[in-house]
Amino acid sequence: MFICDCGEIFSSPEVHRGTDICPGCGSKYFDEAVQCKVCGEYVSNDDAYGYGHDLVCRDCIGNRKHDLDFLATASSDAEDFELPIIYRYIFDDDEINAILYHAAKAKQERGDLDLSYFVSDYANDIAEKLCEEEK
Repeated sequence: MFICDCGEIFSSPEVHRGTDICPGCGSKYFDEAVQCKVCGEYVSNDDAYGYGHDLVCRDCIGNRKHDLDFLATASSDAEDFELPIIYRYIFDDDEINAILYHAAKAKQERGDLDLSYFVSDYANDIAEKLCEEEK
């Protein structure tokens, strides 16, 4: 499948004077299209995230960008961060996660939490988690 900037979705381009063109508008600028596993819409391959054939569009990922509970599970396999060793003696992993979660929730409620960079950096992991939810 292909998708043109005009919005036309087509299975094969037309050929005009030896050049592949969009059958809808005649443009030679179009991309391969993939179907989002969440909403079913076709989008440019450049606007889809994920691994293998489980791809999700930018809009579906964006719809979850404020869902802290979901994002925490989508990023649970992310790399570790430096934590002063004293806290490892005082708290176990579940307690540390709970403390950080409540601090992040409080920050979100105050409007001080912008996760746009996180969502951008972990878009493929978020897409994978969305695909798991769909199954």
